[in-house]
Amino acid sequence: MASHSDLFTRGDNNSLGASWAESEGDVSAIRIVSNQLFMDSGASTLNGHATFIAGLGTDHDSQLTFISNGSSAAARSGPGARQSGTNLSFTGYAALYDGTTIILRKYVAEALNTDFTAGTTLGSYTVTLTNGDTVRIEAIRTSIKVFVNGVERISVTDSAITTGEAGVVNNRFGAGANRSTTWDTWLSTDYPRDVTAVWAYTKIGNQENYDWVTGNEDPSKSPRFRDYQVEVYSKANPAASWVLRRTELVTTEAYTYTEALNTADAGSFMRHIRFDIRIRETTGVSPIRSVETTVVS
Repeated sequence: MASHSDLFTRGDNNSLGASWAESEGDVSAIRIVSNQLFMDSGASTLNGHATFIAGLGTDHDSQLTFISNGSSAAARSGPGARQSGTNLSFTGYAALYDGTTIILRKYVAEALNTDFTAGTTLGSYTVTLTNGDTVRIEAIRTSIKVFVNGVERISVTDSAITTGEAGVVNNRFGAGANRSTTWDTWLSTDYPRDVTAVWAYTKIGNQENYDWVTGNEDPSKSPRFRDYQVEVYSKANPAASWVLRRTELVTTEAYTYTEALNTADAGSFMRHIRFDIRIRETTGVSPIRSVETTVVS
């Protein structure tokens, strides 16, 4: 799992910088102003999208922090997922805020310079954002969701777009001066479908132990060492309870939980995975020397 962020703390510029690939009708449509992300859509040329070029996985989220709208009205803009193409042939999902509503929009090779005549609305949530509110779009397999301040507000199933990068989107929104929105702090995390836990074996005297730090394996394990018992837990969302899905026995300091096993165990793909690792010895009944847990996806 990899995470990326951009705080936009750099000088005013029409370009977001080397970490971004931009396609706009006008270079000022998406730009940095006063160390924040400024998106302007008061004219037909003021539209476009920017993708983060670090190469996040197919399953990822994208989040922005709302600051304020322009003096006349808001732009129609927000975080995007699975983005590709140009501003005139854009593909991707976007959670667009227009001042009163967050609209989950899907585009398949469609233009961002039209006043919402291109693209398809998949869902919406009425809200008036205030300074510091967060908007996050999440695309995991065919599940597309929008969260406001961490609370799920829109959830749909759609399989039209399976590739693309995380970023930000600005769809033209009518005409008029000062139709703009200021955002801050872009965050994104990708969610690998095959998840690997890695740990390291250490031995002090006859005492066995292990930790989550990847390091040099001690080749001279205790003669009592038998194997590791790996218990895999998952849950559908952070508020749910952990459910034991499978128990595996391995002798190496790594275990990969594949997408196929995940789907088979849970009946659907689970993003939240936890591993409990126990050392088993040849004597005794699986004594626990130490237990480590982590959410790896």
